[in-house]
Amino acid sequence: MNWRSLIAPGLASIAYAFSLDYAGGTDNLQLTIASLLLLGAAAGKLTSGIRGGRLVMGVPIALMGAYLLLLVLLTYTSTLTENSVHFAWLFASFVFVAFLLSDVSAEVWRKAFFGFALTGAVSAGWGIAQWWVTMSRASGPIIDPSTWGAIMNLFFFGTLATYLTTPRHRLIGAAGVALFAVAVFTAYSRVGNVVFSAAFLFVIIVCAFQRRLWPRLGIALALVLVAWLGVNARANLAEASHHDEGYTLDVHQYGWSQRFDMWRSGLDIYSDYPLLGSGPGTFKVHYPAHRSLDEQNNFGNFVHNDYIQFLAEGGPLLLGFLVLFTSLLAVTVVRDTWRVVRGRDVDLEPLLLSVAMGVVLVQAIMNFPLYQFQVQMLLGLLFARFVVVSRLVSVRPLALARPRLGGALVVAAAVIVAIVPILDEISMEVVYNIDDLPVLREVSADSEDYLQVMSVLSAIRPQNSTNRLAMATIYRTSFDENRGAEGADSLAVAAALEYQAGLRSNPWHIRATQFLAEFLEQNPWLMEVQGVDTSPEVLYRRSAALYPSYIETWMALAFYLERQGRADEAYRLLVDEALPWINLRHGQYFDERLRFARAVLHRARAREDRDTLAALHDLLGRG
Repeated sequence: MNWRSLIAPGLASIAYAFSLDYAGGTDNLQLTIASLLLLGAAAGKLTSGIRGGRLVMGVPIALMGAYLLLLVLLTYTSTLTENSVHFAWLFASFVFVAFLLSDVSAEVWRKAFFGFALTGAVSAGWGIAQWWVTMSRASGPIIDPSTWGAIMNLFFFGTLATYLTTPRHRLIGAAGVALFAVAVFTAYSRVGNVVFSAAFLFVIIVCAFQRRLWPRLGIALALVLVAWLGVNARANLAEASHHDEGYTLDVHQYGWSQRFDMWRSGLDIYSDYPLLGSGPGTFKVHYPAHRSLDEQNNFGNFVHNDYIQFLAEGGPLLLGFLVLFTSLLAVTVVRDTWRVVRGRDVDLEPLLLSVAMGVVLVQAIMNFPLYQFQVQMLLGLLFARFVVVSRLVSVRPLALARPRLGGALVVAAAVIVAIVPILDEISMEVVYNIDDLPVLREVSADSEDYLQVMSVLSAIRPQNSTNRLAMATIYRTSFDENRGAEGADSLAVAAALEYQAGLRSNPWHIRATQFLAEFLEQNPWLMEVQGVDTSPEVLYRRSAALYPSYIETWMALAFYLERQGRADEAYRLLVDEALPWINLRHGQYFDERLRFARAVLHRARAREDRDTLAALHDLLGRG
């Protein structure tokens, strides 16, 4: 085997290792490093293919290219670009991995799968140990048990597919089947377990028509039964049902109504942006304004239905790619099931790969696995093998007049694209002192170095709100330290303008909105300066409109009105506008709820407003 053929699988496996404990969010060094590895590997493979005159081609490759272009378009049209840049890289990882491995041999692909499975085994062991010690639902090293369960489902059926179709390494395959089966059951995922059971039963029945597979089917079936019995010997079904989800499928449980409410919120957001959606990764910022009073426990990180979230964030085009992908797998399952039953061995592998990927696409109806970096890369890995065994791609000759120039252009484009996540990650590290990178930690500690670095970043990436708001903080701090000195007023003006620029890029930044409102209230003369086109009341009202379920935004507005001598207006605002939202949980819910209740209680008593006191008592009782 040529060692060069292992470069792409090796880099993809290393990139996947960075996703082990991926926690999501727009600040994530792991995603940045993994994405740059994948981008570099894909650019290198494309350049090598161009210079060598041969490249993998086919309809799936063309569609993946169109998908990448759509992600770029959605980033530019997004309502919050910096979030969409992050999620565009996450979604693009599927394309990068699929492209890297769509022309390799079966042996090389299986080595890549083994590399991914090593990280998956660590994740599975992590989750199983967590379940064993805590006796609670396993979530592995990520944040959500059901989503982690979806990852384990994907690994289980991917491993099962290789175990049933590969004559070698049967012992390793059987060990993987057992490990991932145990992990699936420890997640206590309602939909995850139903999908697992249905898919596994389907595989057993269809593959039973292949007599040569009986020994391996028997072993797989025995391993799954032992895994299920082992998990429930430690935590039986009655106990499992008392967990957050358990195995029950009672649609009258609160967990179901929560999801239905969030689906409605997602569709409402789509109705506001019917053409291209609000932008990848923007549901969370739009959710509070569309949140129902019935959605008491939701934080709004995801819709919990990836099809609706794709529609809300990317419009019909982004959803269309997901539906096309799902339809391709569904057609393959229907077509190849009949062929395998009739004895065609060649169609077994694409059928099993379709089932493996389809499991996650079904779970995506009730959860958010497609918004996990691990899932995107795993799907890319399985899809790469799928298009090869389904004969949907082939390596074809190229006829470029100047192949070296073409390769150079690919490298240049990759470098340009890579600059954005690199600069944005530097901004996050320096501004928020995340301490992941020692060199940037030293920059943050030195005020002069910090100023120089942020000045450069703000000039190069002015669209990044982190840069503009950091500069606003620098100018404001300098103004406070030199208040009354010659030229100090220019620092205040610069701070106000930088605040405004940052909030234009990210109008959902509550803290920055509050900082600017307070700054303008302390220095009212700034509102007369050309270019400063807002006021404290405008800023406070905007925050309340964007985040009506965050009661602290109403309190900030009410307290401002009180400072302006408008106490009665402030009181009615708290009672009529804010009080209904008191039981809806969010980031600082518990502390802010107590502060809000005290504020309303004090003011209602002073006014002898018994109706409001009764309403407050009733709402607190419900919460």
